[in-house]
Amino acid sequence: MQGVTDPELAIMFGLDPKIIKAWRKMYPSFNEALEEGRTIADAEVIAALHKKAIGYSYNTEVAVRGKGGVRIEMVKKTTEPDTNAIKFWLSNRDPDRWSERRHLQMTGKPGAPDIGVKSETKNELMSSILSLIIPKPDNIPERE
Repeated sequence: MQGVTDPELAIMFGLDPKIIKAWRKMYPSFNEALEEGRTIADAEVIAALHKKAIGYSYNTEVAVRGKGGVRIEMVKKTTEPDTNAIKFWLSNRDPDRWSERRHLQMTGKPGAPDIGVKSETKNELMSSILSLIIPKPDNIPERE
């Protein structure tokens, strides 16, 4: 239920990972137990991520100092929704609508060359970059 992988399980038992693999084939109940444990672990993580994405409230004990000394009180605290958890949840649940990856395709008229694409050597590329950042004196023609 800790969500460990087969190689991690082998290390925990001091076994070769091939033995775990063989046991899974030889003992269906062992294989089912591993899968069920991993399913439970995954479900707990999903529930925690969902909870973090939507925010939640919980009760906790706090020590309060007063005239009569220190006393323990129950206090309700709230955790606000977490933007990163929301983004992670949505981008994985519905990547077509929420993924931050964008596919950009630029095309010109049919038969025309590609837009803004030029094959350059490393030296040509470095020269192009330098020409953009090195100031040029006025009225001096550039070399082609």
